[in-house]
Amino acid sequence: MQQPSAYQEADALYREGSYDQALARIDGWLKTRPQDARGRFLRAMILTQQKKTDEALRAYTGLTQDFPELPEPYNNLAVIYAERGELDRARTLLESALRANARFSAAHENLGDIHMRLAAAAYEQALKIDANNKPVAAKLKAVNDLIPARAANSKP
Repeated sequence: MQQPSAYQEADALYREGSYDQALARIDGWLKTRPQDARGRFLRAMILTQQKKTDEALRAYTGLTQDFPELPEPYNNLAVIYAERGELDRARTLLESALRANARFSAAHENLGDIHMRLAAAAYEQALKIDANNKPVAAKLKAVNDLIPARAANSKP
């Protein structure tokens, strides 16, 4: 029986929530395979779970530069930017993910969530200008009822 690779071990550790051990394992894997997209993506996901957001942003950005054909790094970057409230940036990244793979379901779902949040912001602005606009107030309520409770519901 063949021993699991360091990548497989890191992936298993990640899935069980042992992020520090997973990061150590994947870093070891990447020392000899620095251009391995799969390993780099796992590393970025681990960093995200560890709340090392700036490092995760750099890791995902590097993946988009080195592997622009992969939709997942764009999607995961978008999730981080959406959590920060940078909705236009998130939208642009999700559009890039969909250019890379138009059938990437998570990016479509996340883009829909971004559009709802942008719509809510527009309706809120309209109500600031005209607080008595009942149709806009109804639209805002309808959109807010659909928006996930928090941005973390976005699909990485």
